[in-house]
Order: sequence, then structure tokens, then C-alpha cells
Amino acid sequence: MFVDTHAHLTDEQFVGDVDNILKKAKDVGVEKVITSGFDVFSSQEAVQFAEKHDGVFASIGVYPCECDKVEKDYIENLRELAKNERVVAIGEIGLEKREGAPDLESQKKCFLEQIKLAYEVQKPIVIHCREAIGEMLSFLRERKDLLKFGGTFHC
Repeated sequence: MFVDTHAHLTDEQFVGDVDNILKKAKDVGVEKVITSGFDVFSSQEAVQFAEKHDGVFASIGVYPCECDKVEKDYIENLRELAKNERVVAIGEIGLEKREGAPDLESQKKCFLEQIKLAYEVQKPIVIHCREAIGEMLSFLRERKDLLKFGGTFHC
């Protein structure tokens, strides 16, 4: 069985074409798709979308470039969403060093909060890493006890 572990099916560019996209995926052997959130609102959208489509599941989380915009209660909101049976992972979360990204310390704080949430709710993480591989690997090695439920890595 093939699983697309990282899609953004709620993105506006796919409006009106999602059924066709899912059919094409199934036609080539992709039986399950995980659509990803990148902030609390898009995570809610991902869960709602997954509830309406067979074979679609959701990952929820705050993307590193969105971590400076989170509300104080964002982890509580994600924790509540994680209770939904269609939520299979926490992500897309991680670190990014491109120009315009929030400072790494802010990203690390947000990343760690979400790793702890994933551990708490016993779900894997979906890691996004751009131009920060050294920092990422060190960060994860120091917290390997929280990575019991695995995950995926991209970018």
C-alpha cells in the first residue's frame, strides 16, 4: 500500500479539483493521503477535510515560519484537534533558516512544544527542515526520548 504522507489538499489551488486528485492518486495505487496543516486554522481545515473524504487523514501543527504568529493557547487547540480519529500525526513542524523566517530560538520553542504534544498524544511527527539540518539533528538527538512514535522528514 502506498500512502502520500504529505499533501496540502485544502490549499486554494486545489479547490474544485480535489476529487479528481484523489481519484488519480487511487488509480496509481495511493490508498491513503495525509493532508497537512501549517497553523491552527489550516489544521482545523485539514481535519474537517479528512472527515469528509475516504482514505484521507490529517496532520496538525504549526509550520516553523508561522511560529511567531501563534496564540498563547495554540497547543491546547492542537491537543483538542488531536483527539479526532482522523488525525494521524503532529506536523508539519520543524526548523527553517531561510531569510524572513522567525529566529531559531522562537522556532525551537514552538517545535519542542509540538514534539511534547506528539509524545503526549502518542502520534508521529512530520518534520519540515529547510537549511537547518545541523541544528535539526542536534535538536532531535537531545530529545530522542520524545521521539518514541517516529515520524517523517522532508524538505
